[in-house]
Amino acid sequence: MNYTNYEHAIVEHYGVELKGWPFKLLPVRNPSRIGGRKSVQLLINTLIIETCKWMKLTEEELADRITSNHARQAAGETIYKPRKTRT
Repeated sequence: MNYTNYEHAIVEHYGVELKGWPFKLLPVRNPSRIGGRKSVQLLINTLIIETCKWMKLTEEELADRITSNHARQAAGETIYKPRKTRT
């Protein structure tokens, strides 16, 4: 999964998001980069009991999310990370 460009490659492209991702593990990122065992166990538990799960966005929610992402990017927040160039 493309965690680096989660907003663009996952949310905007497929119209889904991970609802309930543990707040202290934000932003959504590769589980191998979460931290220690305790943090990974927290994520596993939220997935098992389904407090964290994939949810389909409505067309209106998706349009709002895209607008918000563009505004955040324009304000200087890194939402859309450029791909590395090949050498």
